[in-house]
Amino acid sequence: MKRSISRSRQGREEMKEAQALGRGYLGIDLETGSPPLDSLRRRLALAARSALPDVRAGRFDAADTRVRVVDQDIQSAVMLGAMYTNELREAVGRGERESRPAHVAALHERALRWRLSAYPEPHTAHEGDDYAASRDADRAELAALLAGSG
Repeated sequence: MKRSISRSRQGREEMKEAQALGRGYLGIDLETGSPPLDSLRRRLALAARSALPDVRAGRFDAADTRVRVVDQDIQSAVMLGAMYTNELREAVGRGERESRPAHVAALHERALRWRLSAYPEPHTAHEGDDYAASRDADRAELAALLAGSG
């Protein structure tokens, strides 16, 4: 009985944390109107937030695992891409291109990897063109961040 009470308390605490995130996290809408998607995105946002210490310490595989344990599909790739993009932006803003260049390069690589992997397989030539243009825009945005102009 004690274990179920503990789980119940943990569930309520997680719910409070998820609600504290508000409508969005890292630019990702957490209130789409689809309860299953909203629940998944909130759990991913909480996982991404808990992964930040690993990211900042350069433990990228551990950070990825914290998020991927929640979801192994496109939604986790979107969250990871947003998380690494945000951390890249903040690291560049803190001057880490000079003080931690390898770390900043690794953040860029992770952000690029996850953002590019977040696109589904296109079903039509039009979708393929749209996804290619969006991937190009992602590359340009990350290059600008890395250069300090984004």
